[in-house]
Amino acid sequence: MKFSIRLKIIILGAIISLLLTIVGGAASVYIYYQRTLDDYEKSITNVLDNMCTEFTEKQAYDEFIKELKSRISEIYENDPDDPEFDNFDEKKDFYKSKYQFLYSRQGSFGLSYQDLALRNNFLEVQTRLFDANNFARVKSVYIAFYDEARGRIVYLVDSRHGSDSNGYYPPGSYYVINDAEDYLNVVKDDVYYYYINGSDTMFKHINLSDDDLYPNRTAVYVEYDTININNSVKIFLGYIFIALAATALLITFLYAILSHFMVSRNISSLSKSTKSFTDILINSEKKEELKPIDANIKSKDEIGELSNNINSMEKEIIAYIKRIEEANRAEEKLNTELRVASKIQLEALPKELLEEDRIRIDSFIQSAKEVGGDFYDYFYLDNDRIAITISDVSGKGIPAALFMMRSKELIKSKLLSGIGLEQAFYEINNELLMNNDEGLFITSIVLVINLKTYECKLINAGHEKPILVRDGNVNRINVESNLILGSIDNFEYKEEDFSFKAGDKLLLHTDGLNESINDDREEFGYDRIMETLKNGSNYIEDLKKALDEFTGDKEQFDDVTIISINLKDKNSLVVRTDKPSMDFIDELTNKFKDHFTSIDQDIKNKVAIIIDELINNYISYEDLNTLFIEARFNVKDNKLFMEFINNGEDFNPLTIKENSYTEYSDDIVPGGLGILIVKEITNDVKYERVDGLNKLSISIDLGKKAEL
Repeated sequence: MKFSIRLKIIILGAIISLLLTIVGGAASVYIYYQRTLDDYEKSITNVLDNMCTEFTEKQAYDEFIKELKSRISEIYENDPDDPEFDNFDEKKDFYKSKYQFLYSRQGSFGLSYQDLALRNNFLEVQTRLFDANNFARVKSVYIAFYDEARGRIVYLVDSRHGSDSNGYYPPGSYYVINDAEDYLNVVKDDVYYYYINGSDTMFKHINLSDDDLYPNRTAVYVEYDTININNSVKIFLGYIFIALAATALLITFLYAILSHFMVSRNISSLSKSTKSFTDILINSEKKEELKPIDANIKSKDEIGELSNNINSMEKEIIAYIKRIEEANRAEEKLNTELRVASKIQLEALPKELLEEDRIRIDSFIQSAKEVGGDFYDYFYLDNDRIAITISDVSGKGIPAALFMMRSKELIKSKLLSGIGLEQAFYEINNELLMNNDEGLFITSIVLVINLKTYECKLINAGHEKPILVRDGNVNRINVESNLILGSIDNFEYKEEDFSFKAGDKLLLHTDGLNESINDDREEFGYDRIMETLKNGSNYIEDLKKALDEFTGDKEQFDDVTIISINLKDKNSLVVRTDKPSMDFIDELTNKFKDHFTSIDQDIKNKVAIIIDELINNYISYEDLNTLFIEARFNVKDNKLFMEFINNGEDFNPLTIKENSYTEYSDDIVPGGLGILIVKEITNDVKYERVDGLNKLSISIDLGKKAEL
């Protein structure tokens, strides 16, 4: 829900007023409660002071209390523990019987003069306590002493009398102090505040002339509660909040009026002017028609200053837009030139794939900028020798691109001139130093491979070491790293010899591959490169995928270039497609026939049928958007071994029974007749599901010895 600034200010004022009302009301109630409670406790304290003074100073009362305590204590000590009572009448009769000197069945008759005087004084003191009870508006006022040995309060005189409903404590009865429930709150002067028998209690000792020392001293106790105070507070709370609520409404109303004229009206004008400018900015087709819109705020406060600043900002935005348009035109011109330069640069490099009978070279390059500093090249020196180079120019952008073009042509021309590798590098290094004011240099590695003997000569000028894949093992070739090209003149480079064998694969790359980083500033590294090569077959595609997953959306900061060199094995052939179609059947069949020229034509025809049936089934019944197909052929021990691998649905075609179909019908499952034909013309067919891939293995006996 959208609120205007005016409504927000009013809501804020209402909230502030409400908070002030709550805080003010709470404070008023607290102060009222404390004052009322203090007055109540003060009246009780006055009652205690007056009665203790009267009982002490008036000799008759003094003597009465001492005699009553003495008589009750004597009987109490002889028999301190009372039985359980079922009702109050039973309890009252028990105490009348136990303390007969205060009671008589015939009223005053039957009592001695001493007992009669004691009883009359008892009734008089009880009346005095009753008057004090009513005056102070408390639950009970009584005189008692404390039995320290047994932890009891023993009652002497209670202001209440009658039934158990009003909590009357008969003389001589007692209350056992429970330490867990009855506790001392505080002591003020000589008045003690206790929580006894479920009630707030105050008591003060009577200073009798021969009374025992504390804590067995006699005291006047007052039991009271605050229910009347709480009721009074509730009434006060109602009145105070009515008054405060009215005040809060008035404050909110005044706050809303003042805020409108002082704040919200100006802010609303400022908002409308900025929105109008924004709408024109977004919808205007002709930016030159843009003009600042003034909110016309005349106040000299921060809002007026903000209005002036926004007006100035609008003027700056208009000027900035014009500068940006001019810059964009210039940048677009530069980008066009860079795209052209990048296109020229990429067209100067060899095609991404070179595939012949003896070698296959795949390549990939991705520049960090429109134009980059990495380059590669491969070209034949004669019928059997091919030169392969990969280099990385220091720096980025157009200077590096120009230096790259110069270096590439220089390396190619020197190698084609017929001089040796060492001499070629010597001359390349010296010529790159000429007219090199930018101080650029390159790292480079050049291989010259004899495809007839599989011998290789190479020089590494400060570049990343090649990686060799041989018989399933992946290792970096430990070649000496010479000085980079374009650094020190007359440096003598040393070439090294290396021998390949059929089936070897070699990977060359620039440091942009291993030094690519992710969001955690972690490098892709050699370990990931080696692991990817170990688990893959299409090395460049596998590395590109692994690198993309590693870096994610992280911007590329260096050029990445990869070359994969496959020295073909005459006895092996691997063909893969990531975009399968029916044309792949003819492509695969022709590559098989061209590669295995010595295999009998009858066997070739069988293989053509197998290829046609299997690939046709894969393409017809799988999702072509995600499907890849890879075919592997290998001749060993006079047998042709074939493997057809795809990432389609989990399906074992060998579960189809051979006698299921005698002729074509609508009941034939996908690929039914095709797999039966394959099984018919081969020696052995096996299926397995490995790592989410379907793998169909087939072998055919070549019959006579095939010379490959």
